[in-house]
Amino acid sequence: MFQNLISTLLKGIDGTDVSMDDILIYAETLNEITKKVVDRLKNAGLKLNPEKCLFAKKSVPFLGHVVSEEGLHPDSEKIEVIRRLKVPENKKQLQRLLGMRRGENVPIADALSPDVQTPTPENGEDLVVLNVSKVWMKEIVAKTDEHATLRELIKVIKVGWPNDPEKIYTVLETYWNYRDELSTYEELIFKGDRLLIPETFRSKTMNIIHAGHFGIQSSIKRAKQLVFWPSMGRDIERFVQQCNVCQKHSRNNVKEPMNVNKGLSARAVQIAKNILIKCYDDNSSVQLALLNYRNIPRDSKLLSPKQRLMSRITNSQLPAGNQKLKPAVIENVKHNLEAERFKQ
Repeated sequence: MFQNLISTLLKGIDGTDVSMDDILIYAETLNEITKKVVDRLKNAGLKLNPEKCLFAKKSVPFLGHVVSEEGLHPDSEKIEVIRRLKVPENKKQLQRLLGMRRGENVPIADALSPDVQTPTPENGEDLVVLNVSKVWMKEIVAKTDEHATLRELIKVIKVGWPNDPEKIYTVLETYWNYRDELSTYEELIFKGDRLLIPETFRSKTMNIIHAGHFGIQSSIKRAKQLVFWPSMGRDIERFVQQCNVCQKHSRNNVKEPMNVNKGLSARAVQIAKNILIKCYDDNSSVQLALLNYRNIPRDSKLLSPKQRLMSRITNSQLPAGNQKLKPAVIENVKHNLEAERFKQ
């Protein structure tokens, strides 16, 4: 959807190629073409990430290759990932490697695949990797340690919960019903595989969850994929209800009954328009909004568009454990989609 949007936006500018959210510009003199591309993106309310932009380079990575004046060459980083693949030890691993499983169930292999050899701790425990910036990671650890209730919670989790809830500290009563699901790692607290967010980081987390200004239920579903704190659902509901942009465009959020005969393309275009309008309104990133949209689960069977396409969620600004990013096959996608459409 985003690729079609950008392709349409840059239509008529020679020397450009678009794939997903990557734009390749090629010409003997780049200044004029680059200015045209940047101007069109700016006029559409889109922003470029300076850290990911490469200008006036003789070679650039693109679609798994390195593009230069000499043509296409394999990307050495991609080759290294392949070299790190484990030798198949059984039929299932061999089928995955050869891509012989049914097309709709083939996980896309990358550096996060379970078949790629990665370091593990010396004690043999599973390595927990949270895919967030190092700065935010340090802040989460620091804020968890500064919070007296969370420090006490870590102690109780390590020592063990008492059998009688009356014997725990009053400040920990909120966590009693979750006690069997709570664990600690590197002074962080997890509910299952979801990170407990300290109170001072919850507003920031809700801003990320609400990127694209999707509704209350979509925002709650997105949050439940990766993070946790008591009263999270109520907090997100209040946050979305108080969002000025959502209030301004509330009519665009009304869900209309879908007529299958009209086709799904019109609905996809309307979703894209709403995202662009709202992001332009509050000067937020369209790319992050689309990334969020693709990771929002539809329900417990169909999960998110990214999971249906890639068999896993993808990296975002939210802290995701490495287990969350491993491919997991979703069965009967086509059947369940058709069943949902028939209901509507």
